[in-house]
Amino acid sequence: MSRRSSASAEQLDTMTAVKASQALSSEMSPDRLMTTLMRIVIEHAGAQRCCLLLPVGDSMVIAAEGMADHQGINVRMPEPGQPPLQSFLPGSLINYVRRTREKVIVNDAASNPMFSMDEYVAGERPKSLLCLPIVRNTAVVGVLYLENKLIRGAFIPRRLPLVEFLAAISLQNATLYDELAQENAERKQAEATLRKSEERLRRLVETANVVPWEADGQTVQFLYVGPQAERMLGYTLETWYEDGFLQSHLHPDDQVAALGRLAQMKDGKDHDRFDVRMIAADGRTVRMHNVVSASKREDGSILLGGFLFDLSNPEGGGPSA
Repeated sequence: MSRRSSASAEQLDTMTAVKASQALSSEMSPDRLMTTLMRIVIEHAGAQRCCLLLPVGDSMVIAAEGMADHQGINVRMPEPGQPPLQSFLPGSLINYVRRTREKVIVNDAASNPMFSMDEYVAGERPKSLLCLPIVRNTAVVGVLYLENKLIRGAFIPRRLPLVEFLAAISLQNATLYDELAQENAERKQAEATLRKSEERLRRLVETANVVPWEADGQTVQFLYVGPQAERMLGYTLETWYEDGFLQSHLHPDDQVAALGRLAQMKDGKDHDRFDVRMIAADGRTVRMHNVVSASKREDGSILLGGFLFDLSNPEGGGPSA
C-alpha cells in the first residue's frame, strides 16, 4: 500500500471513530443509537449486510440487523420468535467463530472449503464474509457478522480493530436496549397490577360502611375523607373539610375523651383505636369505631390517618374498643 493510500485509510478510520464517539456522546434513545452504530459499521467495513447476534442458550439470535441497498441503510431490531438461524445466516461459520473465538474473513465464500457447503452460502451465494466474536471475561457474549454479495475480498484485515471496537459498543447498547425493554415491560405489568389492586380496594372500601380519612395532627381538620362519609352521616364532603368539623360533630359526652386520644398522637403515640359517637345530619347518634395511625411529614408535622367503621350498621364490621 502506498504512503498516500495508507494516510487516506488512517483518515477514514479516524473519521469513523469520531462518528462513533459523537453518537455515543449524544442523547439518543438506545434504538436510535443502535441504528447509528450499525450504519457506521456497514459504511466503514464495506458491507451490504451486518448482523449483531447474541447467545440464547445453545443458539444465537439476531439483536440487530442492517441492510444496505441503493436506497440507503436500513436497520431493524427483530422480534422474538425468529426462524432457524441457518435459513438466513451461515450457521456453520457463526458456530465456528463462537466455538473457536477466532476472527474469520472469507474472501470468496463459494470456493472456501469450510463454508461453501453451508445451506445459506449455497443458496444465497454471498461473495465476502466477515465474522468475529465479541469476548468479555473469556466468554463469547456476541458475534458480529458481515457480508457482501457483490465483491470478493471486500473486507480488509487492517480495518478489523475498529470494526471490533464498534461491535463491542453495539453489543453493550443492545444489552442496554434489552434491559430497558424488559424493565419497561416489568414496570408496566407492575403498574397494571397496582392499578387493579387499588381499584379492588377502592370498590371494597366504598361498598362497605368504612370511611378512610386523613387529618392534620395539630388541628384535627380533615384533609381527606372517603365518599362513604356523605352517606354515613349525611353531611356533604365539603362540610367534613371545614375547620372544627370533628369537634362540633362529636357527641358531647365523647368530645373530651376522643380529642384527648387524638392529641396523644402528637406526642409520639403512633397508633390507637377507640369507639366514639358522632351526631348525624338528621340528629341521629351514630356509634363508630376509629382506627388511627400517625406519621411524620417532611416538614416535621404530624399527619393522622385511619378508618371510621359504622358500628350501628351490621355491614360495618368494625371491632369494639
